[in-house]
Amino acid sequence: MFSGIVEAVGTIVAIENENGCKHFQIKPNILYTDLIIGESIAINGVCLTVTTFTHDTFSITAVPETLRVSNLR
Repeated sequence: MFSGIVEAVGTIVAIENENGCKHFQIKPNILYTDLIIGESIAINGVCLTVTTFTHDTFSITAVPETLRVSNLR
């Protein structure tokens, strides 16, 4: 269960399906200045890892098992 502090709300700006995975590109409502690749971020209650980021978006990937057991389908 996620018990951290919610810092921002984001909007999904792109979803790409690849080999049973879903890659989400998310634009948070605040700009992160300290985001790093590999950081864990809770997305709709599911902790996922940042795979890439730009100045105003970040991307995460949900693997098939995560999609099966969460609400990210």
